[in-house]
Order: sequence, then structure tokens, then C-alpha cells
Amino acid sequence: MKAEVGESKEEAIETHRTALLDSFEDTVHVYTDGSGIDGRYGAATYAANGYLVEGGYDGVKIPLGTKSTVYRAETTALHYTLATMPAEQKAHVWSDSQALLHAINSGPASDYMVRAIQDRWEELGDKVRISWIPGHMGVIGNEAVDEEAKEAARMPCDEELQEAASLKLAAARSM
Repeated sequence: MKAEVGESKEEAIETHRTALLDSFEDTVHVYTDGSGIDGRYGAATYAANGYLVEGGYDGVKIPLGTKSTVYRAETTALHYTLATMPAEQKAHVWSDSQALLHAINSGPASDYMVRAIQDRWEELGDKVRISWIPGHMGVIGNEAVDEEAKEAARMPCDEELQEAASLKLAAARSM
């Protein structure tokens, strides 16, 4: 399976519009984003029309503290979305990170979190699509998750958990 990355912003927005019109009733549309503000990072997910777990929620904010990157925040958001998605869920996941989607498409990843995304997506199968949506173009779901990711970056973060994640990232980079 390949993440869909349009040739242009206009093409991606048209793909998004068509997907919403064709599948809003039977497919959950989830937007993911990562953000960095003042040296702090956060990830978020936002579901435009329902969500994935019993009891439900329409999104989550994940503070990552100071020892991360925007790319890692983007990766965390997509990983969390797929990891918590029930196997039977039909979903279309939207990300504004072309770098992440290209990493997913480039074959087995050396980055442990990208590899986890690839593996989980394979488990979920073709019920789940992943596509690029350009950021800051007025797409409501993407604008909403962008605000959520910024809020996540401003949230307090447990320094011990932050340190553990940073050590794992540093260890992975040294291999």
C-alpha cells in the first residue's frame, strides 16, 4: 500500500473533497499533525466525523516536550492514530507531512516509528487510506488538528517519559 501524495496542492485538495463526498457516511476521516512552538513539540489527531474507540473521542493531544522534532511529532500523531484504530474500522487518514508519507512509501524503514506505522497499516489493510493534505490551505479538519497540535506543544510533559523517548530516538539514530 502507498500513501497518496498529490502532484499539487490543488490536486490534493480535490482528492480530499471527493473523498469526503464519496465516503463521509461510512468512513472516519482522521487528520493528524505535529507542531513545534518555542522549542516545545506536540502531536494531535482529530476525527471529523466520529471516532475510533468504544466510548469515543474525536481527537487527542500528545505533548512531546522539548526533546523532539516536528517530524517526530508528525510521526507520533500518525502512529497513535493507526495504533488505536480498531481492525474493522474503515478510515481515511490525512497528514500534511509529505516527508513522512514519502518515508512510509519508500519501503522498509529504519526509523522504528515509521516501521511501526508501516506494519500497523499492513495489519489494517485496505480499509485504511493515508493521503497528503496541504497545510494552511483552509481545509477545516486540517486547520482544526493544526490548532490541537499547537495546544499539545504548549502542554506540560512528563520529563521522565520525554527522556525515555529521547534516549530511544538517540539510540535509533546511532545504529
